[in-house]
Amino acid sequence: MIKFFRNIVSTFSALILGACTQASYTAINAPTYFDGIKRVSSVAYGDEKLQTLDIYLPKTASQQSPKPIVFFLHGGRWTDGNKDQYKFAGSRLAEAGFVTVIPDYSKYPNVKFPEMMKDPAAALSWVADHAGEYGGDVEKIHVMGHSSGAHMGAILAVDNRYLNAHEKSTDIITSFVGLAGPYHFEPDEPDLIDMFGPQEKFPQMQVGTFISESAPPMYLLRGGKDTTVGQINVDNIMAAAKGMDVNIQTKTYPKLDHIGIMSAFSWVYDDKGGVVSDVVAFMREQSNFH
Repeated sequence: MIKFFRNIVSTFSALILGACTQASYTAINAPTYFDGIKRVSSVAYGDEKLQTLDIYLPKTASQQSPKPIVFFLHGGRWTDGNKDQYKFAGSRLAEAGFVTVIPDYSKYPNVKFPEMMKDPAAALSWVADHAGEYGGDVEKIHVMGHSSGAHMGAILAVDNRYLNAHEKSTDIITSFVGLAGPYHFEPDEPDLIDMFGPQEKFPQMQVGTFISESAPPMYLLRGGKDTTVGQINVDNIMAAAKGMDVNIQTKTYPKLDHIGIMSAFSWVYDDKGGVVSDVVAFMREQSNFH
């Protein structure tokens, strides 16, 4: 009976998740109200309306027993989404023992690249300065993102300019985990051209432009059925890093698509494909946390 119920819910959720409706997030986030994970909501990291973040606390986190931190940037094609939609990811990562921080940030058309990087950089700087007050180990900060959030997270991890504005550098990042990220492509749709253009500026939004031996360890994951973000994004980064002493690991999940690799963090899909287990194992290894 339990398996039957899960199959029904899984089918229903697959339909609504594919549409990325508010109803889908309500369904997928429902268990977070009962899982016992403490969430500190809408902490300000700046003065603007969207400059707030949520913090998910492992049950044993404290200033005396600090836990590694995950700084998660949600996706939404640089135009949509908000932190409240990803409670399921915050709770799942906190259950795995990570103090998890999910910020809101300004989006297109209100900001274009590179201005859109300012909020994520400010939020990450806040984490480095203040997450210790919530039981986070600020010496072990893992940046993670899905889709466009993975793109911005990767840029933060390899291009020092954005953290330098806060008197910090990419050295504060222990590792980067990217789920289905459009890291290195040529914008060819009108809004993307406006967002990242003109054309001579495209290299500034391409992660491979900034890959160097000072880059943190990176784990790039994608679904084999992903028709939204192509394999070329990973291939271009690997080509840029060729011959360098850089720790970049990749993995493809043949049965997952662009949404599925993120929904694996939900209770409905319960680590489908082993995505959550792989991500957690990677971050634990990088932060020597067991």
